[in-house]
Parts: sequence; structure tokens; C-alpha cells
Amino acid sequence: MLFTGKDGEKYSLCMNIGNARKVLKQYKVDLMNVEETLKSISLDDEKKRKDNTMLLLDICFILAQSNAPHKELSEDDFFESLNGDAIHDLSIAFLEALQDFTPSPAMKMILKKSRAMIETTEKDLVEKVEAMDFLEVLKAGN
Repeated sequence: MLFTGKDGEKYSLCMNIGNARKVLKQYKVDLMNVEETLKSISLDDEKKRKDNTMLLLDICFILAQSNAPHKELSEDDFFESLNGDAIHDLSIAFLEALQDFTPSPAMKMILKKSRAMIETTEKDLVEKVEAMDFLEVLKAGN
């Protein structure tokens, strides 16, 4: 699954058994267990949000590194290419890769519906923010 870095670099996440073993060995996250994986990268717990985000990025580096041309993806270059938009794209690409990787039809459907819910929620939120009158919001804050 592809995502784009902040300067337009394209990265591909390769989720396979070899990479799943590397992730399990290095980060104790079992990509074969979708529910456990989603819990370990969940952003719901505010106290763990930063750590879980960093874990997701570390896992994605392993997945991107194995799919890089000539296997020469530098860790510094990868992390330097990430900003808010790139992390958002990376998160969606990760969910897509996880959906393709899992052998469970039920988990495939859960991941597909989860991605659709995320997209709908984001679209609705953007529409609400665009409709806001920020001058009124600023006045209400005073």
C-alpha cells in the first residue's frame, strides 16, 4: 500500500510473514492478530497516544524498508519525510495493508468498514469546520 511523504516521496508498505516476524520480534506486535495490533496503535487513550503513534511509525518503517528500491531506505530519511498529512496517509495505507494481510474474512470486513467510517467522519468534520464562522467563534471566546 502506498503513501506519500511531505515532499512527494512515495513509500510502499509491504506486509508479509517475514516483516510480521520482524515486527513481532522487535516490537512485540503480532500483525497476524488484527485486534491486538489495532489496540497497540490505538489513539483513543490520550496518555498512550504519542507512544502508540511512534510505535505505528516504527512498524511502518520496517514495512517500507523491506519494499524500498535496493533496500536502501534510511531511517532518518523516512522519518524526516513524515508530517501530519503524511502520517495520515501512512495510517490509511497501514490499515489497507493489514486488511490485505489478514487471512480472516471477518477481520477484513471490520477493517474495511473501519476505514469507511474514518473517511466519513473526517469528511463530516471538515464540512462542519468549513461551515463555521470563525469570527463568531473568536468573539464567543472573549
